Amino acid sequence: FAFIVHAASRISLVQIFCWLRCLMGSMLDEDTLLAGQTGAVEESFLIRTLRDILNKHVLGKDVLSDKAIDDIGEDSLDALADLDTRMESLWDLCADPRTAEFLIRCCRAAMVLSEAAARGLALAAKLAAEGRESADVAAPTRASEVCLGCLANITTHKDVVLQMDESDVRGLAQLALDGLSSSEGTVVLQCLRLICALMMGPGYRSSSVLWQHSAIPRYIYVLENSLLVEVVQHAADALNQALVLDAAADGHATSSSGGPPRDCGEQLVALMASEGLGGILAQRIREVASGLAGEDPTLSGDGDPETALHSALCLGQSFLVELLELRQERASGGILQLEDLLALFTSAFRVLDSVGRPEVVDATLELLSSLLDWEAVERASKLNTGEGALVVPPAADATALRPQAAAFLAGTLGTGIVEKLIFFLQDKVRDAESLAEDKLRAFPDVEKEAKAKTAREGESQEENAQHAENDEEKEKTEDEQEDESSVEVALLLLDLAPWAKVREHSEALEPLLADLLSGRFGKALRQAASSVSPKFLRRLNLPIPTRIAASGMEEGHRARSRSR
Repeated sequence: FAFIVHAASRISLVQIFCWLRCLMGSMLDEDTLLAGQTGAVEESFLIRTLRDILNKHVLGKDVLSDKAIDDIGEDSLDALADLDTRMESLWDLCADPRTAEFLIRCCRAAMVLSEAAARGLALAAKLAAEGRESADVAAPTRASEVCLGCLANITTHKDVVLQMDESDVRGLAQLALDGLSSSEGTVVLQCLRLICALMMGPGYRSSSVLWQHSAIPRYIYVLENSLLVEVVQHAADALNQALVLDAAADGHATSSSGGPPRDCGEQLVALMASEGLGGILAQRIREVASGLAGEDPTLSGDGDPETALHSALCLGQSFLVELLELRQERASGGILQLEDLLALFTSAFRVLDSVGRPEVVDATLELLSSLLDWEAVERASKLNTGEGALVVPPAADATALRPQAAAFLAGTLGTGIVEKLIFFLQDKVRDAESLAEDKLRAFPDVEKEAKAKTAREGESQEENAQHAENDEEKEKTEDEQEDESSVEVALLLLDLAPWAKVREHSEALEPLLADLLSGRFGKALRQAASSVSPKFLRRLNLPIPTRIAASGMEEGHRARSRSR
């Protein structure tokens, strides 16, 4: 009896559970044995792999070889006996939603994998501190990377995350956050993948630690110092999603006592500004763009540089928009230096020169739009510099952005940028035409109603257009607002470019701009086209609408008063 009690005390409940599942798996139909042979996943393979992970990486025991698989081939036996190979297969299999659901629902894989990853990270840190050989440190590091990768794949399935216990989700969030301190870039990458999956899925409520103030400096540190392009991409995505979640929670989530909103101190965007996010983003964007332009790449890895660039640009745009709103509402927060704004502006033009993917060009123009919004606010008012205010150096004159844009376009980069802007506008008009045709097919009476709405007796064409704008204002969607800002900036840059470079494309630009000004594609794009100067329209032999001529703006220096 004493022996039984002693033996039972040394066996964990998790191990007993896995052994029972393995016993059940051995009694299943063995038509398929290993993943990849028939396209089906044998449950016993999953259970045995989890059991061996538990034994080796959690309990510290040797992996036993009693697999009871006498009827399978030697190749399969070798693959099954090699735990590292099976762990990598498990990593791939977790991308399948049915496999992920089985692992979470029946095997408590989140608990086993998270514990194995945590112990591997601790062991690797201990061995590195003791000065052990790199080969000794590599084994637990690789095991942690694979376990974190499995968890990242599992949590991408929203239905699977909904079946997880909240305590498991909270544990995964803390594990991923702690893993960012690893010196191995591949481990940090899997931690960021897990962080993004949790913050962008239904588990974000249980993983609020990932978007609190204490997490932001870690993301920014990784963004600044990593040499892997995929890490830069996911760090930018994590910061961007943190801004989204913080904005959604601000003013809504209250304490149990009915007190003020969560995180009553400075907002996350102000913290990001005080951590120097603007300058860091400008540097990373410039490095990725330089690599794409054929220069010696600073970043390496298997990731797509243009995807990483797109994530960084989107973060920059969201960061500036949120910071501008904070400045207008409270005039308080962090510190935004003028050199950071100018560095972002310069980096954006480098992107326009080196990248041609439409979504990257669109994101670059959105970033330039946000920078020019700062110009409009600077022109309208000066910032307070009292205690607790958002500090900008007294010499900060954001109107210097436009002369810099004109200088870029007049230089060697100008010809290629002008050509890309023309292609971008052609794509926007083509998309608008396709959308209009789809709407017309779906709602054939829309066009007749639109014409009837603006056919008011005794009114001029311009008055009818103004009425149409008022009627469409409420129907303006977020996508249309984004199209407006990017098209507006594209036309503004063409207006600032030397006419000799624009004239080469005047035959393509003239019908594009005429269609945009006609209102064929809605109010948003017509308003964007109205940002050009009368002089630019005269050069294209286009009539000047009354709303443009009345403004008296020349040379493309129209003020941007649009609210973001």
